[in-house]
Amino acid sequence: MSRIPKLLKALEIPLHGRHMIEASAGTGKTYNITRIYVRLLVEKGLLVKQILVMTFTEAATEEIKDRLASFIDELLQNFDTKPCEFSQALQVSVGGKVMFDRLSLAQ
Repeated sequence: MSRIPKLLKALEIPLHGRHMIEASAGTGKTYNITRIYVRLLVEKGLLVKQILVMTFTEAATEEIKDRLASFIDELLQNFDTKPCEFSQALQVSVGGKVMFDRLSLAQ
């Protein structure tokens, strides 16, 4: 029986249990991991030290850390002026003030 890969939708993946994201280079793993991570911060109220993301190389770890910092900065900078679709979904989910406060704490 062959495995049919499922398209990962960061806004829809359940935020409980464990998830393994396995895909070829350039398929959006880091993009989706950063969004799932931000959802854990905002929707679950987790702290940075409570979230574990594992990669296979130090370079990949640094890339995820850099992308997370940039994405959180982007979400906070554009919070009032031009929130992206992801930001709007989070604001609807938990409220704007909660989102802003939790992201600020993670910076």
